[in-house]
Amino acid sequence: RYDFARQSALKGLALGGGASRIGGRWFSMAGLVLPGNAPLPALFKLHSGTMVNAFATYRVNSQFNVRLNCSNVLAEEFPIGAQGVGLVDPSGPRTFSLAVEYRH
Repeated sequence: RYDFARQSALKGLALGGGASRIGGRWFSMAGLVLPGNAPLPALFKLHSGTMVNAFATYRVNSQFNVRLNCSNVLAEEFPIGAQGVGLVDPSGPRTFSLAVEYRH
Protein backbone atom coordinates (compact mmCIF):
# COMPACT_ATOMS: atom_id res chain seq x y z
CA ARG A 1 0.00 0.00 0.00
CA TYR A 2 1.24 3.44 -0.88
CA ASP A 3 -0.40 6.54 0.60
CA PHE A 4 0.33 9.81 -1.18
CA ALA A 5 1.66 12.65 0.97
CA ARG A 6 -0.80 15.04 2.57
CA GLN A 7 0.98 17.97 0.94
CA SER A 8 0.66 16.56 -2.60
CA ALA A 9 -2.09 17.16 -5.14
CA LEU A 10 -3.03 13.46 -4.68
CA LYS A 11 -3.77 13.86 -0.96
CA GLY A 12 -6.17 11.14 0.21
CA LEU A 13 -5.28 8.69 -2.55
CA ALA A 14 -3.73 5.28 -1.80
CA LEU A 15 -2.76 2.51 -4.21
CA GLY A 16 -1.92 -1.09 -3.45
CA GLY A 17 -2.01 -4.65 -4.55
CA GLY A 18 -0.52 -8.06 -4.25
CA ALA A 19 0.26 -11.24 -6.10
CA SER A 20 0.24 -14.92 -5.27
CA ARG A 21 1.80 -17.68 -7.33
CA ILE A 22 0.03 -21.01 -7.48
CA GLY A 23 2.56 -23.63 -8.54
CA GLY A 24 1.84 -26.78 -10.50
CA ARG A 25 0.21 -29.40 -8.31
CA TRP A 26 0.36 -33.13 -8.92
CA PHE A 27 -2.77 -35.29 -8.63
CA SER A 28 -3.13 -39.04 -8.67
CA MET A 29 -6.01 -40.80 -10.37
CA ALA A 30 -4.46 -44.28 -10.27
CA GLY A 31 -6.96 -47.11 -10.43
CA LEU A 32 -9.87 -45.06 -11.76
CA VAL A 33 -11.33 -45.64 -15.22
CA LEU A 34 -13.64 -43.71 -17.51
CA PRO A 35 -16.84 -45.22 -18.91
CA GLY A 36 -15.94 -47.89 -21.45
CA ASN A 37 -12.97 -48.96 -19.30
CA ALA A 38 -10.69 -46.19 -20.64
CA PRO A 39 -7.95 -45.74 -18.04
CA LEU A 40 -7.16 -42.36 -16.56
CA PRO A 41 -3.56 -41.18 -16.30
CA ALA A 42 -1.93 -42.27 -13.04
CA LEU A 43 -0.59 -38.75 -12.40
CA PHE A 44 -1.38 -35.39 -13.89
CA LYS A 45 -0.09 -31.93 -13.14
CA LEU A 46 -2.07 -28.68 -13.09
CA HIS A 47 -0.24 -25.77 -14.69
CA SER A 48 0.91 -22.78 -12.65
CA GLY A 49 -0.61 -19.33 -12.51
CA THR A 50 -0.29 -15.97 -10.82
CA MET A 51 -3.19 -14.12 -9.23
CA VAL A 52 -2.64 -10.35 -9.20
CA ASN A 53 -5.03 -8.05 -7.33
CA ALA A 54 -4.96 -4.25 -7.04
CA PHE A 55 -6.90 -1.44 -5.40
CA ALA A 56 -7.17 2.32 -5.30
CA THR A 57 -8.80 4.13 -2.42
CA TYR A 58 -9.59 7.81 -1.99
CA ARG A 59 -10.54 9.52 1.24
CA VAL A 60 -12.87 12.31 0.14
CA ASN A 61 -13.12 13.77 3.64
CA SER A 62 -13.31 12.53 7.23
CA GLN A 63 -16.64 10.82 6.50
CA PHE A 64 -16.43 9.45 2.94
CA ASN A 65 -14.04 6.90 1.51
CA VAL A 66 -14.23 5.39 -2.01
CA ARG A 67 -12.44 2.16 -2.95
CA LEU A 68 -12.03 0.43 -6.33
CA ASN A 69 -10.79 -3.19 -6.30
CA CYS A 70 -9.67 -5.31 -9.23
CA SER A 71 -9.23 -9.07 -8.81
CA ASN A 72 -7.21 -11.10 -11.32
CA VAL A 73 -5.81 -7.98 -13.00
CA LEU A 74 -3.99 -10.06 -15.64
CA ALA A 75 -7.17 -12.06 -16.45
CA GLU A 76 -4.98 -15.17 -16.32
CA GLU A 77 -6.81 -18.49 -16.44
CA PHE A 78 -5.35 -21.35 -14.43
CA PRO A 79 -6.61 -24.12 -12.17
CA ILE A 80 -6.64 -23.27 -8.48
CA GLY A 81 -7.56 -26.79 -7.39
CA ALA A 82 -9.00 -30.08 -8.57
CA GLN A 83 -11.01 -33.01 -7.32
CA GLY A 84 -10.14 -35.13 -10.35
CA VAL A 85 -9.34 -35.01 -14.06
CA GLY A 86 -12.72 -33.57 -15.03
CA LEU A 87 -13.36 -31.58 -11.86
CA VAL A 88 -10.97 -28.64 -11.96
CA ASP A 89 -11.67 -25.37 -10.12
CA PRO A 90 -10.69 -22.49 -12.43
CA SER A 91 -9.45 -19.07 -11.41
CA GLY A 92 -12.07 -16.36 -11.52
CA PRO A 93 -12.28 -13.81 -14.33
CA ARG A 94 -11.05 -10.25 -13.93
CA THR A 95 -13.60 -8.51 -11.73
CA PHE A 96 -14.05 -4.99 -10.42
CA SER A 97 -15.86 -3.81 -7.33
CA LEU A 98 -16.58 -0.33 -6.05
CA ALA A 99 -17.31 0.49 -2.42
CA VAL A 100 -18.33 3.79 -0.87
CA GLU A 101 -17.98 4.07 2.88
CA TYR A 102 -19.70 6.65 5.05
CA ARG A 103 -18.76 7.18 8.70
CA HIS A 104 -20.72 9.48 10.96
